[in-house]
Amino acid sequence: MAQDTPPADRLKTRYKLFYTLSVAALAALLCTNFGVIYTLIILPPEDPELMMKFVYIVMVAGFFVLAAQALLVYTRVLSLLGREAKAMSQLREQVDKLSVYDDLTKVYNRYKFESVAERELDNVRRYANPLSGIMFDIDDFKGINETHGYKTGDMLLANLAQFVSARLRKTDYVFRWRGGKFIILAPHTDIDKAAMVAEKLRQIVGHKLFGGKIRMALSLGVVQGRADDTMETFLHRVQSALTGAKNQGRNRVVVSRGCGIPPWRQGGGPAGKHPGQAARAESLGRGAWLEQYANFSSSMGRWRSASFWPPYGSCIPATRTISTLRASASNWLWTANR
Repeated sequence: MAQDTPPADRLKTRYKLFYTLSVAALAALLCTNFGVIYTLIILPPEDPELMMKFVYIVMVAGFFVLAAQALLVYTRVLSLLGREAKAMSQLREQVDKLSVYDDLTKVYNRYKFESVAERELDNVRRYANPLSGIMFDIDDFKGINETHGYKTGDMLLANLAQFVSARLRKTDYVFRWRGGKFIILAPHTDIDKAAMVAEKLRQIVGHKLFGGKIRMALSLGVVQGRADDTMETFLHRVQSALTGAKNQGRNRVVVSRGCGIPPWRQGGGPAGKHPGQAARAESLGRGAWLEQYANFSSSMGRWRSASFWPPYGSCIPATRTISTLRASASNWLWTANR
């Protein structure tokens, strides 16, 4: 059974046929016109007007053939230019994808992370939009590579990246950092919601068999962007949170809330603008924050980690467990009511 000719080849053959026919028709008209004129010169007829009309008709036909040739050439040139423009556009798209997408996992790469992180942190500073970051790493990925081979490891990375991407919002970003590490940027998401997303990812990945036989565990670190964050400090904090998850035994989520001034003193509130109201603001701030903490501790569950602001803005490590956090809150409440 003969193979079908590709459309481009058929079109090329058609152009060649039409052009050859037009050249043959033009040659026939020129020969006819030359013969008529030569006859008029050698053997002038008694009534040359009829012959001259015939010459004019042949000339007009020749002009039509020339116009058809010009149209064929013009459409051919336009077709070639359009095809080249399309090829250039596709090549440009491929180059753009290679510059921002990881070739193995088909998610964004580190270069894209820098531009997206700078833009979203700028939104945090300008509009106070919440931004959370989740960095996760496959536990013992080196052992998976050694047991099942590096080709299988690459397939697992690609499958994991697509599996995670399919379970995030369209407004979220997934970046491959290096090896088995990935970063998720979640605009308009505070740290509590991001921690819930991280725990859900940890659970569903842990229960899935990749390739029908390999089970993976994830360690995840969660932070929220601050107004004073740069891309470097934000990245350092999310990496530190992931390191905390690794150091605490892996296969867990660590939420790092950072250190600094107490929550009720952030954002230039009345204590900063009106010093005379500082004591009242301090009292109201503590009470409101303790109420928020009570809601927080009842809904987060024992798997969550968090930071804690003791009185007067001093810091303790940012990866305390919930049990430690509850004890610290009780001590703080006792001290505040003395």
